Amino acid sequence: MYRGGWQPYPVSVLWGWSDSASGAPDEVKQVLQQLSKEVAKVAEKLSAEAGQNLADDLKGLTNELTKQNPRQKWWELSADGIKEAATTVGTVGATAIGLLEQLRVLMGL
Repeated sequence: MYRGGWQPYPVSVLWGWSDSASGAPDEVKQVLQQLSKEVAKVAEKLSAEAGQNLADDLKGLTNELTKQNPRQKWWELSADGIKEAATTVGTVGATAIGLLEQLRVLMGL
């Protein structure tokens, strides 16, 4: 089990963007906040290495989606890593997978 002490803080605190500096729409920011909380739940069920990889994927996803012009290939790669981890933990990860799908819709996919 992942015991790295990682907690779901507001995404802006974790990665240093402010609402005024972010290029992301409010809806995207709200989903990222929810996803951060769900990723913390998933991480609790993973090994330390897998939990750290999951946290890195969330960071990459957040960094990319809060840019003025997010690069689709980059954020999708991070989203796929989160989805893979969420899938391995079963029902605990179901909400995270749903939030990733919401982000895809919000980003026009």
